[in-house]
Parts: sequence; C-alpha cells; structure tokens
Amino acid sequence: MSNLWIRNVSFSYLDGLVLKDVDLSIKAGEKVGLLGPNGSGKTTLLKVASGVLRPGQGEVLLGGVALKHLSRRQTARMVAVVPQQFHLPFAFTVEEVVLLGRTPFLKRLASESESDRHAVREAVHFTGIEHLAGRMFNELSGGERQRVIMAMALAQEPKLLLLDEPTANLDINHRVELLELVSRLNRERGLTVVAAMHDLNLAALYFDRLVVLKEGAVFADGPPGAVLTQELVRQVFSTEVWVGPHPVAEVPHVALLRRDDPEAPP
Repeated sequence: MSNLWIRNVSFSYLDGLVLKDVDLSIKAGEKVGLLGPNGSGKTTLLKVASGVLRPGQGEVLLGGVALKHLSRRQTARMVAVVPQQFHLPFAFTVEEVVLLGRTPFLKRLASESESDRHAVREAVHFTGIEHLAGRMFNELSGGERQRVIMAMALAQEPKLLLLDEPTANLDINHRVELLELVSRLNRERGLTVVAAMHDLNLAALYFDRLVVLKEGAVFADGPPGAVLTQELVRQVFSTEVWVGPHPVAEVPHVALLRRDDPEAPP
C-alpha cells in the first residue's frame, strides 16, 4: 500500500493555478527528492501533502485514508514537516523546542508523560544534539538549528517526513551532515521521506527516486540516472549543463556551463 498518494490534485492561489492534476504514489520506506525551478509548485505540493492546504481538485491519502477525513492532530501523528524557515518569537531552549514535536500527543492542559519525555530523549540522541539541550534555540548556528528541527520532527514519531529545501543556506559540511541524517532515518527506522531540493547533485546522491515538477505538473519521475539528463535540465531549468557519470557514485553528475560557451567538455 502507498504510504502517500497524491491523487489527481490541482491547487490554485488567488493569482492562479499552481498544481495541475498531480498524481503521485509513494510507497512506505521510499526516499524521494522533489525537484523543479522556483515557482514550479514544490512547496505547495508539500503543504498539500501535509494537510496545511486543501486541494481544489483531487485528494491526498495517507496509508489509504483520505486526509480530509483526518483531524490536524491525527495528521500530525503521522506526518512531520521540516520547513524552509522556522522562527520562534520567544526564548526556548533546544530541549523545549524538541518537546514541541510531542504536541499532537499531549492532552489539553496536561504536562508531558514519560513516553513523551522518552520520545524527546530518543530524538535528541539520534540527531546527536545532546550537547545543545540547554542552549537557547535562537542562539544556534544554521546547521545546529536544522538538527534541532529534525529532532523536533523525529519526536513526533511520524511515518512520513516532508522536508522543504532542508539544505538551503547551509554550508557544504552541514548539507552533507543533514542528508546523512535523513538517510539514516530512512534506512534504520523505515521512515518515508519526501524532500524538495534545489541542488541537483545532492538530490542524485541521496535520493533513490526523483520527481521533477514543471509549471505545477509532474514532468519526470524515476531513478536519478533516468531523470537527470542534459535535455531534461535544459527543458525544465532553461539552463545549459553537462551531465555525466559521478566520479565515485553510480549516479549522474550535473556541471554548469558558461552561457557564452554552451559546449560540453570532451
């Protein structure tokens, strides 16, 4: 059974159609990278998949159950989201931020239970942020914040993890660290992962399946070797590139070309 099925979904904002008849089935345990230029609908699709937005047409199913039949609390017990930006208006420690991940399980006006505290400890340990537990979240570096947000998502004990450009604004080291962590979650816990990515090479390295959006519709869907071609990048991103084999991994590697010299190297 598909863990996530986005079935013939269309969605419009006031200024126009964003998603156009998207049909996408993702099995439990898959790790999917979502690609496309800015404005192609990646973030909107993640919001529809998480229940933040309701599609104007079609429906989203989680584990075979239509999202429209689930409450926000029920959905949050199944789906965790790591957004592009996460701001806290008040001063919270790292441990308090991770505990926010248990909100869908807390009874109104009740304090956290031992199972909640255990889930937080497990998330903190898995993401390796024990040394940050007493620090103030707003004082952390970008890479540290992303690990804390991942821990908060993990504390939800979800079946599906949605990430919206999780490596944006991170340096190379922290990008790799974060994606290695996502891979561990997928491999060791069987967590289904869908991540919107802007770095084509990182997507090819870390995701077994790539879905490419263009103008709100699915343009390509498959393994990196079948999806990331020179012609596809030209058509979708309007950019001339050279695509060849990665020097170590068995995935394609995309190299940018100068616009005044569009010929691929020999």
